Amino acid sequence: ADGLFGLNRLALVVQVAAAGLFLLVFIVCHWSQFRYPVLVGAMKASQLHAELCAVLSSTIAGGVPLVALVHLFGIAAAAIHLAYGMRAFLRPFATAWGKQAQTLAKHGPSWVATALFALGALTILELATGSWVP
Repeated sequence: ADGLFGLNRLALVVQVAAAGLFLLVFIVCHWSQFRYPVLVGAMKASQLHAELCAVLSSTIAGGVPLVALVHLFGIAAAAIHLAYGMRAFLRPFATAWGKQAQTLAKHGPSWVATALFALGALTILELATGSWVP
């Protein structure tokens, strides 16, 4: 299990493909809900923040913030996809630069993706609740 996030190669390919597909659907939905209305004049750009806060703070039956959870999964998919791309990009350089570079190229993308996911999750939390602390 020397793959990204400790996964074997097949599991990694399946996870990255699933993340990429989810990310594509998420981006299209997010764009159509928030950016497209601005392009066609149905919403002003100044209304985007309030609309995003309202949508993220909405809940379904039982008080589950479904839209916020979907956004968290979208951020996770983006982080996974970014980490895989960074690792694939760095691998040839790391091989040529030695053992320390290989270690950094192996683990660095996961660290970056984890940090970006944490930042994105805190942003979603702040937009949905008005505070970074629940």
